[in-house]
Amino acid sequence: MANKFKEKGNDELRLKTKDGFKKSAKSYSRGMAHLLEHPEANTPGSQPRLLLSVMYANRAQAELSSKNYGRACADALASLRCDPTNVKAYFRVAKGCNALDKWEQAVGFCRQGLKQEGISEDAAG
Repeated sequence: MANKFKEKGNDELRLKTKDGFKKSAKSYSRGMAHLLEHPEANTPGSQPRLLLSVMYANRAQAELSSKNYGRACADALASLRCDPTNVKAYFRVAKGCNALDKWEQAVGFCRQGLKQEGISEDAAG
């Protein structure tokens, strides 16, 4: 069931419209609500936990697209609590921090994301 909400959210996000961003965030929220009922949702590394991370990161993208930067940061951080290796979440929280003029935090999250990707700062430029 949660996957259906994720796919619906992804389709709505691809519309790249204000209404699509809002609907996608709601779809991701509904999917996350289903996942949180799963007994393994709190088990690190479990499939439900990893899917929860993806859905938080996707909702963060919807919030970034809607210019809800504080919510985007909160969702990206929640994604990282579910899966600290989710590179997209690092870059989404960095984008949110940048938009909120929290540059040092943005740089820190970029560095962490690059580290997860195995890219040194020197190689990244």
